[in-house]
Amino acid sequence: METEKTLKKRRKSRFEEHDHEKCVANALFVAEELCRAKKIRLTDLRFAVLEKIWRCEKPVGAYDILESLKNDFPKAAPISIYRALDFLIENSLIHRLPAEGTFIGCRYPEENHVPAFLVCSVCGRAEETKADKAYKEIKKAASPLKFKTKKALIELYGVCPLCRR
Repeated sequence: METEKTLKKRRKSRFEEHDHEKCVANALFVAEELCRAKKIRLTDLRFAVLEKIWRCEKPVGAYDILESLKNDFPKAAPISIYRALDFLIENSLIHRLPAEGTFIGCRYPEENHVPAFLVCSVCGRAEETKADKAYKEIKKAASPLKFKTKKALIELYGVCPLCRR
């Protein structure tokens, strides 16, 4: 069985040609392991929501998730999807992209980090990268204004390498 360290090395960008099934399987494996280690419950619905988010090549909205899960979870209501999303966010398994109102799987759930999202304006794909250094600079710029930052999430829009080809 592959170790978590091995899985981290194999992660490919959504902007690269890659085996998406392997990407999804790795993300779900890591999520299950992290939940087990934290002794938190990844219920069937939470797992299904997480899997749906990872299976989508693009960030996905809550109502799209609800619609796609109605056959397996016919009693699921919007509130239950939002509760599952809240759980996944609180446990660093996904992120919410505020500008789009969508959700994306966290690339680094095992690490405390400041996320930055590169969103393609052409195809809609998004990729997460770490922006810890950029956040330090932003905090430094906010300091003379007496603004105390608590957290950050950066969204950058442009054209991905796949669409530029």
